[in-house]
Amino acid sequence: MSNEELADSAPRRGSAGPSSRTLAAPHASKVDPSVPAWWAQLQGEFGAMLRTPLRTERGRFEPDPDACSPALRAALERSTALAGGSEPGVVERLEVYQSQYWMRLFNTMQTAFRRLTHVLGPWRFNHLAQIHLSERPPAHHDLDQCANGFHGRIGRALQGMAAGRTSSRGAYEVDQTRLCDLPLDERARTDPCCQQLARSPAPLTLVRQALSMDEAQRRAMLAGSFVRWEQPIVDPDRLAPCRLRFSASFSLVREDWELAALGYRKPATTRAVEVSQHPHPHYWVFHRGPRAVGSVRVHPIFARLLARAAKETVGEALEAVRAACKPDQRSQLEQELGRWLRLGAESGWWVGVT
Repeated sequence: MSNEELADSAPRRGSAGPSSRTLAAPHASKVDPSVPAWWAQLQGEFGAMLRTPLRTERGRFEPDPDACSPALRAALERSTALAGGSEPGVVERLEVYQSQYWMRLFNTMQTAFRRLTHVLGPWRFNHLAQIHLSERPPAHHDLDQCANGFHGRIGRALQGMAAGRTSSRGAYEVDQTRLCDLPLDERARTDPCCQQLARSPAPLTLVRQALSMDEAQRRAMLAGSFVRWEQPIVDPDRLAPCRLRFSASFSLVREDWELAALGYRKPATTRAVEVSQHPHPHYWVFHRGPRAVGSVRVHPIFARLLARAAKETVGEALEAVRAACKPDQRSQLEQELGRWLRLGAESGWWVGVT
């Protein structure tokens, strides 16, 4: 089962523009007519300064000394003088404020995509986060919403980096290629995310799967309250003509590397961690349980069934999986099928049938 097939089996949730040195205002709002024009302009300039991306030329994230406009600088110095303040360094204090603003965003993004942070390292990840936040400035009262769209943005960059690559041994081997060894076409060379990813020695499949697992866990977290099918059907014969209605929190992901535990571990270093590869693929279901987000490792045969059941009836999915099984696997499927279906229904992976 390919990564693409697994991606197609996940429920969908309902563009990045060119990057710029200064982030655009999140959304234009109606200006209160009682607010003086000079004050509105001052607020706009302060917001632009705050959202200006940090610089990294010296090997660390630090404020851009040119972010504070002359008008903003003069206004702040005048206000400090009028208030009787004698403390110097108005701009320097603003730079601290700007740095903390970005560090808070970086921390939020790293928490949402911990596995990806581990495999790329916080330094490279923060570059990607800053590009995403520059293209899609936060505009929601919930800070966690700043991670919306990041999965798609990085996924498109990875897809662009692998575009046109072929292998006589199949596409999966291409995925093992290190990002830094992928030749970039003209379009990828102009994409700032591709430029950052191309500096990582991590294999393409490792980065893709870390991104997918993080997004699956995040989707389950955002899906809302747990819903259980009150009178579930678990008899395969009765389910055969039906299509399962999967929960919005359900995701099935493939894991070829030891990534699962990294989602619950904070990065302990500024460098990327080494991740071992499994001898055989593992498959995980992420979902929202009655008390918290859960993840369950499922048998590869059950994973095949779940992936197909997202696109066809249970009977059609079973027939296809049986046909692909070896005799011993077919026997195991028949023995475990009832238990697997009961597990999915009772865990709320699907909430009904059509």
